[in-house]
Amino acid sequence: MNPDDQMARVRDKLISTSVGSDSIEGCTEEELADIIAMNSTFSPPGAYVAFMRCMGKKAGRLLRGTDVFYPGCLDAFEVGVEVFPGGQIREIFLFGHHQGYQFYYFKPNDQHVYLRTEDDDGLTDSILASSFCEFISKRVDRMVNRSQSSSN
Repeated sequence: MNPDDQMARVRDKLISTSVGSDSIEGCTEEELADIIAMNSTFSPPGAYVAFMRCMGKKAGRLLRGTDVFYPGCLDAFEVGVEVFPGGQIREIFLFGHHQGYQFYYFKPNDQHVYLRTEDDDGLTDSILASSFCEFISKRVDRMVNRSQSSSN
């Protein structure tokens, strides 16, 4: 399944639940170009691009409190410079952050979603998902399950 179809399925799942309702809005091609131009020396995975086209401004309650949506995602680069020192910021595609201490990114030629966390012990990098589609799908499933549990 191509990335656009995958993200359309995710969007439809959000819309069919109270998690997404009608508050879903994608980025324009110009806004998407701004995100890509600001960020890195390589293009992000196709699933990320498809997500931003489909839900890049709003996606219901998905990733609430996390700056991955336009235009807030543009701040990630500026905030991330401090936690990706020595030019590392130019070697990744930084696509969002959560409250300035968790940073979501891609590496060149790699579909994995990485997380860099800054805490009292320093910086820690980890792999969150094998692909952006998996990353988003897990979050949607978790939200839908919580929503269904709380309504029972």
